[in-house]
Amino acid sequence: MLAENKFDPAFVARLRQARDLLTEAIELTEGNASKARPKTTAKNPTATTALDFSMPVRPFIKAHSAKMSGAHKFTLLVAYLCKGDEQKTVPLATVEKEWGRMTELLGKFNGAHTGRARNDDLVATEKFGFYKLRPKWKTILK
Repeated sequence: MLAENKFDPAFVARLRQARDLLTEAIELTEGNASKARPKTTAKNPTATTALDFSMPVRPFIKAHSAKMSGAHKFTLLVAYLCKGDEQKTVPLATVEKEWGRMTELLGKFNGAHTGRARNDDLVATEKFGFYKLRPKWKTILK
């Protein structure tokens, strides 16, 4: 037996969600529908958990990029490369290089993603070809 159990916070959140659903189903079958607890689970469990920038880039992107637009995926990758630091800048060439390694997860890179991310105030560019996060970038996780 392991001395220390370590579980992924997203996995624990899913287990709690399953427990709540099972409890509600049991109460409904017993005729106690009025006592059923209201659903209080988050829409996206990753939005409530802290991002783990120590993960390798591919599992990080896979865990957080589901159902995101291209601009949001671009912002997520910039966030990973900056480790969430809004003061750091990342060259576009680095973003494109990392994106190219994950086309099965992110799709083909489109330069329009950068413009849309800037239009949505998710990233900013102070110098041509260098991007940094804006405070609003965390909204992509909701």
